Amino acid sequence: MTATTAQTSAMQRAPLNEFLDDRALAELLCISENTPAQWRFTGKFSDELPFYKFGRCVRYRREDIDAFIAKRRVGSVPATVEA
Repeated sequence: MTATTAQTSAMQRAPLNEFLDDRALAELLCISENTPAQWRFTGKFSDELPFYKFGRCVRYRREDIDAFIAKRRVGSVPATVEA
């Protein structure tokens, strides 16, 4: 099984509710609804935030969005205080 076949198989198993459209992505990231389309057009974040096209519909996988958010984290994790 090739990497492409493995990806396709994973995509086929993923429920559609794990995919978000531009509007949901914009709401989650607190950005304009037009920004995801601009990012796709300019290629900005194309490696960090892949998208999928189903006909004319563009969707983002939830786990890709979570990874994108994690990469944007600034600062260290606060130390836990033991009592």
